[in-house]
Amino acid sequence: MRKFTADKVDPVSLDFSVWDYSIPEIYGIIVGMFVKLDLVECLNISESELLDFVIDVDRGYLQVFYHSFHHAADVTSVLYHMLLHMNASQYLSKPDMAALLLAGLCHDIGHPGLNNLYQVNAKSELAQQFGEASVLEKYSCSMAMDLVTKHRLFRNIAESPAATLPEGNRPTEESMRESMIKAIMATDMSFHYDMLSNLNALIDYGRPTIRSPSDLTPELRQSLSNCLLHAADISNPVKPWGLCKRWSDLVVQEFFLQGDIEKSQSLPVSPNMDRDQHNQPQISLGFSDYVVQPYFESVVEFLPEAAPFLVTLASNREQWALLKEA
Repeated sequence: MRKFTADKVDPVSLDFSVWDYSIPEIYGIIVGMFVKLDLVECLNISESELLDFVIDVDRGYLQVFYHSFHHAADVTSVLYHMLLHMNASQYLSKPDMAALLLAGLCHDIGHPGLNNLYQVNAKSELAQQFGEASVLEKYSCSMAMDLVTKHRLFRNIAESPAATLPEGNRPTEESMRESMIKAIMATDMSFHYDMLSNLNALIDYGRPTIRSPSDLTPELRQSLSNCLLHAADISNPVKPWGLCKRWSDLVVQEFFLQGDIEKSQSLPVSPNMDRDQHNQPQISLGFSDYVVQPYFESVVEFLPEAAPFLVTLASNREQWALLKEA
């Protein structure tokens, strides 16, 4: 982390790979992201206090193929890159960014590797506890808020000189929690088209005329935060091919395991999760063409500096097409 924060190295780029680092090194990189964006100062806590929180978040993630702490760290790194290197930070205040990175870190905490549809169809304990809508997102919010409480993460933010909002006031613990919860809840894929509509609404609002956080209402800044987290969460297809393929390998392993479990329990097999009916290139091409590409076209319209994402997406599509024909 010291090399990172001292500007000697910034490992978080488009080709950042969480597998190149040990878990303790990932902890340091995550804390380093907050330091580089002045968000530790914004939270008005020490680096060691933030580190303790990050370690506890890791403990909340399960050892599943895809929805693991590595995924959380990767999503957080994409958010950091978009904020710092693609100029998304010009539209958000420091408290907005702090809540966004924390939401990214916590957005899948507790995920059991079996999605919302499985939880509902299996009438799982989680579905019984949280209801049939956004089961796992509500569960992750609950776990995240428990950790925020345990670590008293926002206890000093109302007195933080570095946390002044564009409106002239400072955030409260309640407002920071609410911002995290809204962003995590927006990662439910059932809201994908809502996120796309919200992103297009921001574009229509007049991106060229938006030059600072003060040009956006608190509601629009929250909407942008939600849209950015969703972008980071579905960003695997816009990563360099080696990373794209490795993340996809993990996705299909988790998908097909769920399909096997559903078959064994005489439950309906969820879409794309039947290993006898679907294959990896087919799943990846469908996701890229119908979900990722339209969304990232709008991301690039709002953040022109994100254009390399679309170049990589097109290149990866060629690779998946070759594999499909093989």
